[in-house]
Amino acid sequence: MSKQSDIHQLIDSQMKFAKNTIDALNKLQDSFTLDQKPILSHLISTLSTQFDLLNSSIVHLRSADPTQKDVPISAEELERQRSVVIIGLPEHNDISPSKRGEMDRSKINCLFDLLGIECGTISYRMGRPYNPAQKSARPLKVLLPSRAFQRQALVEWRNKSNTIRGKDP
Repeated sequence: MSKQSDIHQLIDSQMKFAKNTIDALNKLQDSFTLDQKPILSHLISTLSTQFDLLNSSIVHLRSADPTQKDVPISAEELERQRSVVIIGLPEHNDISPSKRGEMDRSKINCLFDLLGIECGTISYRMGRPYNPAQKSARPLKVLLPSRAFQRQALVEWRNKSNTIRGKDP
């Protein structure tokens, strides 16, 4: 038997116990004195309200999708959530990969300055290695420090893309 089913059984038994206690108090109410009845009525009312709230909370928790909380996010998914892919950014035709990477970082910095994004990045070109005969530049993946920077970059791009497109970063 799993730990989760044990917990469900424990909750069920506690719920039955609470319901039986409230029912027993309702049956005993007639045997109490006039001074005791208002106190007992208030106690029963409070217990019933708390029991109903507890019961609805348990029903809600059981109906929730347990897989959403239990599934860990993979490293690839975390990287995807905090990265952007830039297409159409010209690729430098220098032979040296380090020079091409340096030029890419410089262009990213210029673009992020125009967008108003202030963070460090990790970047790399996706696709096959550089080929000067290739007509279009390879997409450039930019990994940001957090998802907040990704969202900020996307929002700023949506707002400023028309003015930025004409400029050469």
